[in-house]
Amino acid sequence: MKLARIKDMALRKGLDLGSKDKMIESVLAHEAKGRENIRKHKANARDVVGKKREEFAGKTNKQLKELLEAYALQTGGTKPERVERLLATWQEQGEIEKVLAGMAFKARKVELNAMDKQALYDLCRKKGVDALSKEVLVERLLVHESVEIWQEVVEALPRRKK
Repeated sequence: MKLARIKDMALRKGLDLGSKDKMIESVLAHEAKGRENIRKHKANARDVVGKKREEFAGKTNKQLKELLEAYALQTGGTKPERVERLLATWQEQGEIEKVLAGMAFKARKVELNAMDKQALYDLCRKKGVDALSKEVLVERLLVHESVEIWQEVVEALPRRKK
């Protein structure tokens, strides 16, 4: 490949420019990381589907029928058929992606909570997020002041003698 094409690939992927060999290595590493992320996503999706299948299979026939009616689906058939019908509808409605997004959100929240203050501040600056936004400051002040007010109220209450 020509250097211009490699530079273009690196720029499109948001990678740093450098020597031809370094750019090739970074593009390959970036693509490998992308493939790994896709594999993890598919594995997580299979796990979510498996858990949902077990959840549906653990329900009684009456509960399955109620769920099928709620989705406006055919209520007849064997229990495995009902479970698969519910599962297919659940998948069609994008519920797997919602569950996976929720899992990713929770994992990222744990990751961000584990970071120190300076690293969080640097990340906010890098992403263009105002780390000291007015809304956050107002919320923190309200929480702090409400605690102070509550303490004042408790201290002002007459003490009972024992």
